Amino acid sequence: MKFSKIVFVSFIISLAVLIACDRDSATDSMMEPDLNLEEFVTDNFKEEVDEMPEILGGLEALSDKIKYPETAKDDEIEGTVFLFVYVDTDGKVAHTEVIEGVRDDLDFAAVEAVRQIEFIPGMKDDEPVGVRVTIPIQYRLSR
Repeated sequence: MKFSKIVFVSFIISLAVLIACDRDSATDSMMEPDLNLEEFVTDNFKEEVDEMPEILGGLEALSDKIKYPETAKDDEIEGTVFLFVYVDTDGKVAHTEVIEGVRDDLDFAAVEAVRQIEFIPGMKDDEPVGVRVTIPIQYRLSR
């Protein structure tokens, strides 16, 4: 059976409370090497905001960046990768964390896609703030 290259991707962005972070599940970090994740989060990201970050270009901008790895297609692997995405005050992705993965190749592809997008920063009291959002990326093969 041949699979088309169409990937249906669904996204939900939601605020996640920044209480504890599992440093072992961190996939990518652009923080200083001597600064641990807990300090990075505590110092740079808010738990409560007035406005959540928004993807510049909308969901289409993210969808355009997502690639379905050939290895996963060949093995007929489908699933949803859930990411914590730390958006800084400039709307840049400062850090990503796989909180529930499917398989390394899909997890990596999801992280790579998210790292390529920019956001309108979250706001608190009319000031841009760093915020953690949850982004699920669903991989489904069209049959």
